[in-house]
Amino acid sequence: RENYYYWMHSAWSGIPPGLEKIRIVLFVVIEKNPVTVVLTGRLYQQMLDHALRQPQLEVCGLLGGAGGCFNNYYPIENVADDPHRTFLMDPAGQVQAMRVMRDRGESLTGIFHTHPDTSAHPSSRDLEQARYANIYYLIMSLEHSTPKIGAFYFDGDRFQDTPITIAPPSETGI
Repeated sequence: RENYYYWMHSAWSGIPPGLEKIRIVLFVVIEKNPVTVVLTGRLYQQMLDHALRQPQLEVCGLLGGAGGCFNNYYPIENVADDPHRTFLMDPAGQVQAMRVMRDRGESLTGIFHTHPDTSAHPSSRDLEQARYANIYYLIMSLEHSTPKIGAFYFDGDRFQDTPITIAPPSETGI
């Protein structure tokens, strides 16, 4: 499958005597996407602040990074006809964010949006509208008094639930 790296190693063993030609095969399957998404406290706070400015709407944005890391959050205006139930990123805002990412040496690593009154899991509409494969979709639920965030790797066909950790701010403020 294209979501996995495959590696095979084989060796010949001469032990025990009389069975000199036993072939030992090691087959390892490694998922391409990391096991846990790590989000800095700074980025989490930026997304939370954005969400809480308009808690009744689905807010959205892009995450840029390099080397498998999320470096920056780019809020984008939701221009959907019904922003209470879905999101559609402003095309001009997307283009501008992608230009800034390019200038910073970043690439698109994630898409963020909120669910004002449902769980932090992709909806059928989210799957239907997903266009960027091999990145993470981060969904924040404001359904309860304490916001919850979920991370989902999109392989082009389906979302894979991925553990997420919010790292405490470092001494450098990152």
